[in-house]
Amino acid sequence: MTTDTTPPDPDPNELERLAGPIPISSGRRRRAKSAPAADPGDTAQIPAPPSGAIAITGGSLAANATASQEVLLDAGAPIYQHGDRLVRVGRADRHRGGPDRSVGAPILRELTVAWLVDELTTRARYVRYDRRSGRWVASNAPRNVAETILARAGAWPFPRLVGFVEAPLLAPDGRIIDTPGYDADTGLYLLIDPGD
Repeated sequence: MTTDTTPPDPDPNELERLAGPIPISSGRRRRAKSAPAADPGDTAQIPAPPSGAIAITGGSLAANATASQEVLLDAGAPIYQHGDRLVRVGRADRHRGGPDRSVGAPILRELTVAWLVDELTTRARYVRYDRRSGRWVASNAPRNVAETILARAGAWPFPRLVGFVEAPLLAPDGRIIDTPGYDADTGLYLLIDPGD
């Protein structure tokens, strides 16, 4: 004698009950979620960003930091490597202690994230894609780009600053350094007023 082990056909009313709305505790019924629509973030649907702009997109942090460094270099931004930090040359705006650091004395200011974001926003053009309008829109420099640049100690492309001087001087090669600003051959920064 052979026994039939095939399960009986399911009751159509039972299938409808299982596939229907799902009850929740409030007594209301929730509809089953439909399949997600096509991904609007598909990069094939996004037009190319404007020429010369740095596009802020997912996964582009390293490339954006490198492009931002290049913009700063091309613009001659006053950023220098001094040891393991990025600095700019300035003058003391308040007494810093001791006779050598009075108001107006030259100082090295370590770059902060906020200063670098401001400098990048001023010198570079950043854009984000706005899905609602379907176009690229202007944006401030991202904070994480500034943080990445500051974290690249040992791999910075910025000029090395040995120190600064406040009077013209004779360079080791015999020339006189008398032009205010950075001297690439010596790594010194001449900080004098043009009228001095």
